[in-house]
Amino acid sequence: MNTETKLNPNFSHRLAGLDEEATPLNLSDSIDTLALQADSMLALISDQFVNDDDEPVKMSDEIMYWSLESVRQMVKDMRCIVDAYHEANRQAARENV
Repeated sequence: MNTETKLNPNFSHRLAGLDEEATPLNLSDSIDTLALQADSMLALISDQFVNDDDEPVKMSDEIMYWSLESVRQMVKDMRCIVDAYHEANRQAARENV
């Protein structure tokens, strides 16, 4: 007998408003949080290329890769949140007809 255990993690500790109603304010808060995180990560990464310090500390290629991958995942999270918001409102509109 082969049974699979499916994960359904709760990421509400990372993304604002996901466990609440699909309102424009909750959508805005969630996207704003992710955008601030991504912008901060990109500021740290860009400092590796434009640094005025006498002895700049360079990140390894692996750290650079995973930093950029983190930003890419944040952008994907933004898309998923917007898609979920859109779908929740479409479904609510159908139920109210």
